This record gives sequence, C-alpha cells and structure tokens, in this order.
Amino acid sequence: PAMGAAKGSKGGGGRRYFSKLHKRSSVANATRPRGGASGADAGSKSGGGLPWRVGRHQGFHSFKRSPPLAATVGVGAAKAERQVRAGWHIATFDGACRGNPGPTGQGSVLFGADGEPLRERLGNIGRQTNNVSEYVAFQNALELALEECGEGGQVLVLGDSKLVLNQVTGVWQVSKPHLLPYRDRCQRLLKRFRTVAVSHVRREFNSHADAVANEALDAGESSAIDRDATVSTRLRLPPDVEADFRALQQGA
Repeated sequence: PAMGAAKGSKGGGGRRYFSKLHKRSSVANATRPRGGASGADAGSKSGGGLPWRVGRHQGFHSFKRSPPLAATVGVGAAKAERQVRAGWHIATFDGACRGNPGPTGQGSVLFGADGEPLRERLGNIGRQTNNVSEYVAFQNALELALEECGEGGQVLVLGDSKLVLNQVTGVWQVSKPHLLPYRDRCQRLLKRFRTVAVSHVRREFNSHADAVANEALDAGESSAIDRDATVSTRLRLPPDVEADFRALQQGA
C-alpha cells in the first residue's frame, strides 16, 4: 500500500530547530556566476571525484571508500548522546514546489535496510525553484543519514528527481549555474559515507517522502523538523533496484 505521513502529526521524538537551509540558498544565489549557462560549462559535468559504478539497473550508481571509513558519531551535536545506528540504511527524498518558482517543502525519510521507517525530516526553504527544492531534500536526506548512522555509514539514497541524481553522479551536466553549489555540497556529503548507492525510482516508490514534503509545504514555515516516523508502512523497492541493493550488501 502507498505510504503517507499523517497531516499535522508530530510523532514521537520530534525536534524543531532553526533551519540554515534558507541561508545556504541565499549564499548559493549570491555566488551565482554571471553571463548565462555558459558559465557552468567548465567542470560542470562531474561525479565529484567519486568512483561511481553503474549497477545492473542503469539508474543505480554506487561507490565504496578505499580504505573504508569507520563509523563514528554523526554531524549533529545532539547525536553525541545517542549511539549511531549500525548497518545499512535507506534514505528517500522529495522536494515539493507550488509553482516554479514558488513555495517549497522538502521531505526526507530514513529507513532500515529491511524498509522499516525510522526518522523523518521536514524542511522548508521558502520560495525557490523545483530543482533547488529537490536538491535541498537530497541534502537533507544525506545529513539525516549522517546524523543517525554516523560518519562512515552505509546508505542507499532513492528519489524521483532524475536531474539531481544524474547531476550528482556526473551523468548529466549542470546547465544552470545556480545549481552548482547545491550539487557540490551534496557530493561533499556523499564522500563522508563508507559506502553509498543512489538510484532513481518512480514516484509510486517514493510516496512517503512525497507526503512529508507536502506536509512541510503546507506548514509554510522556514524551519525544519526531525521526528520519528509517523507511519509504519515498510518501503517497497522496485525489483531491479532491490537486486542491485542486495548484491551491493553482499559485496558483489
């Protein structure tokens, strides 16, 4: 069955904090190159120096750090009082935008390797474009995974934005200069994991993150909320993505 977050439900373990995402967005716009799309040509088609490998499913990309990183406490100061979650995890993301540009909302969800939903992050950066909203949702998913699983963790990240996933892995060139800072930050975050895989999925496989993003959009607050998962429906992977993920887990 399709997954959805209960509207207005805060769940257990909720935590609200002032979001720096809107500030990052303003910084990114301030550093936007002048002179149109040609300013992004040099070096804009880049996988961030990461050794990406393509899986059996063409949209599945993965890399392993060599030597591998050991898992340590994640990026959030509040995590120091909590042990990191061990083993593989799955993170999903979705960026909503009402109009383009328009009001936005970002949803990111962390699951166990078995698809059990664990944590959600609702984000809102105010008025932006759809692509920026998707990038910030992807960034949020990576930061949530780092905070919960620690530096050197292992994560599969799924989303329905081909643009974000193909630009981050270097398959597509970044033709819009204002997206370069977002791509570069996401690539820096990816390098902090021991093993990472990313894959595009159709929207029906991303319904949980979609529901969280729309809830954040309706809330209309320039802030972010972390909370325990508000629904218990397990994540369902497309068969081809699941096959690549299981092979990666087994070291194939």
